[in-house]
Formats: sequence, C-alpha cells, structure tokens
Amino acid sequence: MGVKGLRAQTFASDVQALCGNDLEYQLDPYHGNLTKASVLSTSGVNITSFRADPATGIFTFTSVSLTNYKGFGTITVKFTLGRNTYEVELKVIECCVNPMTYDHIFIDETIPSGSYTGIVFMYGTNTVAGSVTFDMAEVKLATDAEIVVPSGTELIVDQSDLTKLCEYAWDRIYVEDNQAAVEFISSTLSESLRGVYTEDGGQVSASSTVFSNNVMSLYINNHNGSGPYSGSYIEYNNCDFTFSRFMTPMNIHSSSPINMQNYLNQTCETGADVLHVLIENSSGVKLGDQSLTNNEFFNGSGYG
Repeated sequence: MGVKGLRAQTFASDVQALCGNDLEYQLDPYHGNLTKASVLSTSGVNITSFRADPATGIFTFTSVSLTNYKGFGTITVKFTLGRNTYEVELKVIECCVNPMTYDHIFIDETIPSGSYTGIVFMYGTNTVAGSVTFDMAEVKLATDAEIVVPSGTELIVDQSDLTKLCEYAWDRIYVEDNQAAVEFISSTLSESLRGVYTEDGGQVSASSTVFSNNVMSLYINNHNGSGPYSGSYIEYNNCDFTFSRFMTPMNIHSSSPINMQNYLNQTCETGADVLHVLIENSSGVKLGDQSLTNNEFFNGSGYG
C-alpha cells in the first residue's frame, strides 16, 4: 500500500448522515491519482458493498445500516493517492430529522471548554472538559445519549432547550461528584429517561427552568451537603416539573440496557409513569426557595 514501510497518514474525520440506504463521500481536495481504496474497519455499521471512483475521488457505500441502536457508527477507509497512503474515518449518524442541519455536533467524544449557541446535536456519551456553556442553544440528543460532567468541570445551561433528537428518549446529564457542577438558568429539559443524575455530592442548581415529559427528572444519590460550590447543596428555585402526556417504557428503545421499571414503580402522578424527583442515601438537599422552611430531605430518601 503506497511506498513500502510508509505509515498511513490520516485525513480529518467527517460526519455522514444516513438518510437512505447508501452513502457517498467525496475526497476534498481531490487531484486524481487514486489507485487503491478499501474499507479498513467498521464499528456499529454494516455495508454490503464499497466502490471508489478514481475519476472523481468519490467513495460509494451501498446498503448501509446502523447496528448500534444509539444511532451512530464509524467507517474507516484506507486509500492510496499516488505513492502516499491515507486513512479517513467517517462518522455515520442516524438521520433523525429532516433537514439534518446543525451548528455543532458531538458523537461519543469530549466537549471542549467553551460556549455553544445555535443547534447542537449529540450522539452517544459526550464528556464535558473544563467549563462548557450552552447559551441560547437548542441541544438535541439521540437515543440514550448522555452528557457526563466529571470531577473538576462544570456545565451551564443558559436560556437553552435540551430535548430528544430521535424517536426515543435520550438518557441523562450525569454529575460525577462534589467537584462537578451543573447550572440551569431559564431553560428546559425534556424527553429524557433520567434527567439530571447526580451521585456522590454532584452539585446542581436550577432557576426558572422547566423539566417536562421526562421519565425521571432529577435523581440524587449519596449527597451529604458538602462541596466547594456556593451553598453546597442541590438548589432548585422557581422551577416547574410537568408532563403533558403519559410517559411509559415505550419511550425506551427495546435494545436499551437502562432499566427504568424500578423508578416507574414509585410514580407520584396518578395514572402516569413519571417520577419527577428521587432522592436516596442523602442529606442536605434543599428544593425551592432557600428562605422557606420545611423544604429539606435529611433522612436519606424521598420522591415526588
């Protein structure tokens, strides 16, 4: 493949939306000299056949299907231009909406520190680095997608909407420990399985935010009221927990390993499979206006 002993050089990865049965990828820029091309590997994708056109530099993949129920996969192609060998990774995503237009997209990767506006697509598990802000953004998450906020990082959701991208619900925002923080300001979180999911003191604050049509909106586990952030507790002020239709396991993809049944058994809305808040093994959790009394959960658990 190319000059003997030459290591394959890598083109920048490219995102391809699978909106039919076939995919095409154009080498750009292309100046001819394509002599060899083959599919090196795939992950989460099936392909029936592959063809590379030396005249145009177009790769054609036929009868393509995603095997990953989360709606994404990868195809790596190795090809030779003249005497040089290259590789390109194509990230294939499920075509959930039409048109598939976005300002930012994250597919099972790190979200770099910074501020993001406009339309944001997310597939798989995406991990916050440093401080990430969604500012007047429309964040759409694919089936079982999640945002992880690890220790030492923060996520700010400011005047933004987080909701599902595809037919099935997305999973959660996971707040890892008491060195991680999430803040909601005048935003909406909807159509998720586990909403905001905090463990080991994960810090969460929300003001003037709506949590709507989630199977569970807020889960708090092992929170003892300690941490480096102001207040050191879970704080929700002037927020609404609503549902406009029944939320049932039908919102969960049949291949999903996430078992919501134990949570749904604790439903607090008559006739509806929805659990707004579940608190376990915790103390120092305060929901609502902190100037009011009788609004704390100190004895380890509660739901509503």
